[in-house]
Amino acid sequence: MAPLLNNTPLPGSLSLHDIPSDNTVFKYETDVKQLVQALSPLVRKSPKQIEKLLSQSPRINDTHTAANAPVLLVHGFFGEGQDYYWWNGMKHHHNVIVSDIGPISSQHDRVCELFYQMVGGTVDYGEEHSQKCGHARYGRTFKTPAYAEWSSENPIHIIGYSFGGNTARALQQYLHEQRFPGYDTAADWIFSLTAIAAPLNGASIVHDVAGLSIGESSSFRALAPGKLLERAFRLYDWMDISVLRNNLYNPYFAHFGKTGRTEADSWSEWFSMLGASIWNTPMENSYDHGLYDMTPGKCSRMNDKMVDAFDCTYYFSFTKTLTEESSWSGIHMPTTATLLSPVGAFLGMHNYDVKSLQTMYPNLDVSTEEKVAAINNGLRRNDCVVPTVLQSHPGLCFTHADQSVETSNYLNGLVGTHEDGTAKCACAHKATLQEHGDNLQTGKWYVTDYNNMDHGALVMTVSDLNVQKIFFKSLYSKLRALPMPSEENYHSL
Repeated sequence: MAPLLNNTPLPGSLSLHDIPSDNTVFKYETDVKQLVQALSPLVRKSPKQIEKLLSQSPRINDTHTAANAPVLLVHGFFGEGQDYYWWNGMKHHHNVIVSDIGPISSQHDRVCELFYQMVGGTVDYGEEHSQKCGHARYGRTFKTPAYAEWSSENPIHIIGYSFGGNTARALQQYLHEQRFPGYDTAADWIFSLTAIAAPLNGASIVHDVAGLSIGESSSFRALAPGKLLERAFRLYDWMDISVLRNNLYNPYFAHFGKTGRTEADSWSEWFSMLGASIWNTPMENSYDHGLYDMTPGKCSRMNDKMVDAFDCTYYFSFTKTLTEESSWSGIHMPTTATLLSPVGAFLGMHNYDVKSLQTMYPNLDVSTEEKVAAINNGLRRNDCVVPTVLQSHPGLCFTHADQSVETSNYLNGLVGTHEDGTAKCACAHKATLQEHGDNLQTGKWYVTDYNNMDHGALVMTVSDLNVQKIFFKSLYSKLRALPMPSEENYHSL
């Protein structure tokens, strides 16, 4: 956000810390509007703009409120910790923090980096994990914490786009389990969690397009796009072009070890180092990689070990769909031409056999051909990257705002039930965020289904900036207005 003042000192001892966002100025006992009028000659903004900024600023004497909490934005797979990645996500709220974590790293590594970015210090990946995965225990050092006050009394809103939604959920689980040595953490450090087009139940694209086998071996097919892309990232990292690394894109592979291209004394050593940096790397051999963590089977196993929704947190999910079912063929085809449309068409006509479905989604009922056909049809609706059914919330959810209740109920009945016999999916889907109303509860997922949007919409693409603006203004307004969780729920964990 641009500086409020044009390097002009305030009169006397008055500072920005003396300007609250409510109706009282503690030290000077004057009305905010009078203060605005007094400051307007010193500020490069109109009185109305100043009032708007003050209304969005954090309250000085009031912690643990939704209006006070900063927003942490967590990028997805291939994402980058730069402001331009989020466009309008950087605006419309007084305090926004942008994550700066490994773009293709594993969920565990990303969570560790995210935590230490917030609290400051050197990233600790854990001794057991590091030894198992063949990389250094310690990573980057964040000298300046992004939010040193982070605690149960000063929680945050966290918004994860795509794989960032998975990372956000895992972060809260780690906080709950107190996985960070020396820190007394809890799930209530997260005030609200928002997932945008997140593969919360995996992304079948890593099998269908990236070339990762569906079986337990989790190996890539020869010359598969996923394998070539990973090696391209390793080559980029090995080349170590500082201008690109510092200003455009940083893979953050340092904890896996890297032999720089300038360290070779001969061409043979140069090629040897190049081969060691690209082929048979620890990241590849240990499966400590984001692609593996996005497989439906791996996500199913991780979800089984995680809490679906904590009673201290509000949960929002935004699914996207760019395909529509053909009335004569039964396949789903993109409704709009985008760069991702060919992928959407491929996903929209794909069929999985029984063995593949059982491996990816172990709890599905695939006992008859009719059920298998219905499940395949339910999986075809997609945003040209992730099937819509995988985006709603932890646990498969075939409900959709545009789908009949009968169809949704039938498909959700094939998902199975919890151990206590209750249905795994009992959420209500709405077409807009406003339709959920204001009487929101913690510990419940509120799902909004967006149509005619591909996976990149609302965040990365510049073709829909006005739509992005409307979305983030509406979302941030909703987050700021959230009521406090009840004391009973808040301390029940």
